[in-house]
Amino acid sequence: MKSEMSSFDLMAVVGELKTMDLRIKKIFQPSPTELRIQVRLREGGTKNLLAEIGRALYLSDHALPSPRFPSNFAMTLRKHLSNAVVKEIRQAGFDRIVELVAGTREGDFRLVFELFGEGNVVLTDEEGVIKAVMRPKRFKHRELIGRERYRPPPQRQNPFDTAPQALAETVEGYGSLVKALASPLGLGGLYAEEVCLRAGIQKDASKISPEEAERIEAVLKELKEEALHPAPVIVYEGEQPIDVTPTRLKVYEGRRTKAFQSFNEALDEFFTKEVVDKAAEEAEARYREVLVSLNMRLREQAKAIARFNREIKRGRLIGDIIYRNFERLQSIMDIVSKARKTHSAKEIDEKIKGVEGVTGYLPRENALLVRLEGVEFKLDLSIPASKNADHYYSRSKKAREKLKGARAAAEKTRARIAEHVERGAEDFQMAERAPVRKKTRQKRWYERFRWFISSEGFLVVAGRDASSNEVVVKRHMEKKDLFVHADIHGAPAVIIKSGGRDIPEKTIEEACQFAASNSTAWKSNAAFLDVYWVRPEQVSKTPESGEYVAKGAFIIRGKRNYRRSKLELALGVRLDEEPPVMAGPPSAIARHCNYHVIIRPGDMKSKEAALKIKELIHSKAAEEHKKAVGKINIDEIQKSLPTGGYTIGEER
Repeated sequence: MKSEMSSFDLMAVVGELKTMDLRIKKIFQPSPTELRIQVRLREGGTKNLLAEIGRALYLSDHALPSPRFPSNFAMTLRKHLSNAVVKEIRQAGFDRIVELVAGTREGDFRLVFELFGEGNVVLTDEEGVIKAVMRPKRFKHRELIGRERYRPPPQRQNPFDTAPQALAETVEGYGSLVKALASPLGLGGLYAEEVCLRAGIQKDASKISPEEAERIEAVLKELKEEALHPAPVIVYEGEQPIDVTPTRLKVYEGRRTKAFQSFNEALDEFFTKEVVDKAAEEAEARYREVLVSLNMRLREQAKAIARFNREIKRGRLIGDIIYRNFERLQSIMDIVSKARKTHSAKEIDEKIKGVEGVTGYLPRENALLVRLEGVEFKLDLSIPASKNADHYYSRSKKAREKLKGARAAAEKTRARIAEHVERGAEDFQMAERAPVRKKTRQKRWYERFRWFISSEGFLVVAGRDASSNEVVVKRHMEKKDLFVHADIHGAPAVIIKSGGRDIPEKTIEEACQFAASNSTAWKSNAAFLDVYWVRPEQVSKTPESGEYVAKGAFIIRGKRNYRRSKLELALGVRLDEEPPVMAGPPSAIARHCNYHVIIRPGDMKSKEAALKIKELIHSKAAEEHKKAVGKINIDEIQKSLPTGGYTIGEER
């Protein structure tokens, strides 16, 4: 079973994290080897960036237990990073090192996760000076201690930047293709074997030809592309999950797999199961520990009850004995008290040996030890016999009061034991120990992009940035779909999902308006923009000789079908649908939403606009709908707005 993430896995995770707008909320250190960074997403909601040092780094949807008191390291990180904007997340070369750059009022800070070996986390300032370190360490060539300049370990060879000739030399030097790929090139055993399989070369080959080196180079490029646009799966052996990978691998062909929308989600399920199992074991141990403690307490309380019962009986019995033998006891006490003035303790002890019922003299306590009616007790010579009797009665009364308290305490303990047993270890785990997955709706794949449903029922999806433009086109555009793009730099890639049907003109018109409104033309307060649509086979990432295609851009070949589109959208709420907020052309939103508001380019900021839109919709909603509208998150509205300023138009 997989126990740690490889450099290749980290490349896929970092690729996904780069596309997210994150802000740091709070930082926790649940254990000496774990760090949990609670982050707020721009589109709304919070997640946890989990770092298990020397093991894994991924984004989690689980609400995890927090330590009662923050560590010094966590407090230092909070001091510098609370409410910081995550400006960049990057992998250092092809090492198991991830750097998070956080922007704050103090300047930029860099949080370095070293996930190799025993691992570490280091915080540096803009100059690279260490401000905090999870595990202070001194190595031969670097020191991870406060106020020192951070220096990363020597970087290993990057397989994706290695030329075919250098690759062949590395293989010859190591005497085995799979060993060369796994160790000096850092792919690890699993992905090294995958490269060999895909390239069709024996893994134990001690030499490779130039043609084979080029095949390996092509496979490495293919794997890198798959890592940056993952189709992740968890791999099972029977019912047991054994691995989680950012792409389907030939080495696991024939095994049962479970697919996920993102690699972070797959990692969260895979590694969190282990966390849950561990939490269950800890909960069972904690359950038994508490049960043993409660039973020990009950036994001690039972002993106290028995002792108080004995004291009640003994005190009353001795008091009664004293009064039944009052005159004789008082006479003996008077004789001994008088003798103390002229005789030594030894002499007194000798004289009372023959007195019936008296068993000894205790000079240090100024007391007689007597035994009457089968009961042995002391008589204080400094007070009369009657006071001695009262003393024993008083002890009996105090014991009775203590008995009441002991019995009440024992009843409470019995009740706690019964409650504890009834709850059981499983409930104890859920209440106190185990991480709990947030009860969130399973989001549809298109919700990570901009989207709307056309008035004729077709799904239209647009990228939010260059990275998501790539994903929309490469992973989600199919044969009968249409590609739509505004004729301006900085426009999203838009696709109309056909679902195997012919796409009508009205939907194309709405998709073009959507493309225009979500382009950079919105920021410039434009009223109209030219937009074109083409078929999927006309869209390519392969440039002509001498050309270059930037990330998120595409080459269009053949005829483009143009139309003039208005920059205007509507934002509406669907009270019986999830998600409840949808933004798109007014004709489509009016068809699918209960209430909507028209928005056009303007000067109003997004937060102000979102609040105004919600207020307008709430004011127009029917009485039975107002509560549902009131529950809609402002962030949901804000993330649906195009980038720029706004003017709020008519409302339905």
